[in-house]
Amino acid sequence: MADPVTVDLFTTVRYSDNMRQADDDEAESDFEYRPGVRIAHVKDPGQCNSALQSEFAYLIYKNETLDNQVSAQLDWDGDCEIAPYLSWRASDSLREASQSNRGTNTAANRERRNVFSTGPQLVLPLTELTSFISSLDWRKTTYEETESGDNERWVADARLQRSFSPVMQGWLSATYSDAEYDSGETLEETSYRVGMSRRISRTFFSGNIGVTSLERDVNGRLSEEEGIVWSAQATHQLDNGSVFASVSRDITDQASDVEIAFGDIRFTFDQSQAVEMTSFTVGGNTLLRNGYGVNADVYYKEHLYVGSDEMEEIVGTQIGLSKALNSALSARGTLRYERQEFFPDEATANEYAALLGLSYTRTSRLSFSLDVGHETQSASSGNAAEYSENFIAATVNYNLR
Repeated sequence: MADPVTVDLFTTVRYSDNMRQADDDEAESDFEYRPGVRIAHVKDPGQCNSALQSEFAYLIYKNETLDNQVSAQLDWDGDCEIAPYLSWRASDSLREASQSNRGTNTAANRERRNVFSTGPQLVLPLTELTSFISSLDWRKTTYEETESGDNERWVADARLQRSFSPVMQGWLSATYSDAEYDSGETLEETSYRVGMSRRISRTFFSGNIGVTSLERDVNGRLSEEEGIVWSAQATHQLDNGSVFASVSRDITDQASDVEIAFGDIRFTFDQSQAVEMTSFTVGGNTLLRNGYGVNADVYYKEHLYVGSDEMEEIVGTQIGLSKALNSALSARGTLRYERQEFFPDEATANEYAALLGLSYTRTSRLSFSLDVGHETQSASSGNAAEYSENFIAATVNYNLR
């Protein structure tokens, strides 16, 4: 059965006193107009299933502080059963990726990245509690401007999973990936992992551990990297919210699917393709008795670029507060801090941000929002951006269907 297609039209008008997030003595104010459309659709279950989430907009800058451009985001997944236990899958992910982690969070430092994947998947029940899952995917990754990141790869995966009880599952997996970049670089990745998940009352645990090896060939120069990889997550449900913690270490390349899973991680494309990533996050959300909703998290990330002495450390925290003022009007606020440190030059960047907003639902189809915010980033050297920005943005959204 297919859900109806939902279509939303929206327009955002944003004023900034420093649209390019430049140094204070070079700050330029401007208006950004952002008309766009959101389209969503789900078809499930059936012989063929699909899910689509997309947003397209056109950014117009009144005073031409930045170039007018298209903004696009799309997630599509589909599969069709072609024989018993055998299906063919396809997916496409279109995102805006940062070109430099030392640059500003503006359109001038972003470009579109598209990842298309397709291939067969076999799901074979061995017993009532055990199944074997195998897949072979071809993936094509393209960047709008940074051609050195474009690549094609084959990914083969085999997994044996077993349900030990209604609240406990375990699995073994082996994955092989062979990637070739347009620059001529090739990278082979092999990974073996064992994992499990368990629910105890209101708490859910999951985790895995294994070994990953990378073999990199750059113009005939071979290099290898091997290490232990792992991840663990825990979520505990409260009466009016939840708390969570996650920790992980992975070895991969910049254009792999891990970049999508860690969508907030910003890579620098001129670094080594292979990267060791370590991250830790703890946070939670709750609804207080007075009607205020609170969410907060603290995170740490480390990116070590294999084959060079480049490394980044990121630590940050954010807290959000929301309140329904009546059946149609709600208010929200957010505070955020992030510190980035780059090695070996030991440059640092400290970012502070604050946001206040209102949302008003006029009808089931028509809604409005208003946001006022401030961002400041200080840096210890010229290798990182330093700026201060105040902005106000108003959005109107209309649901066509």
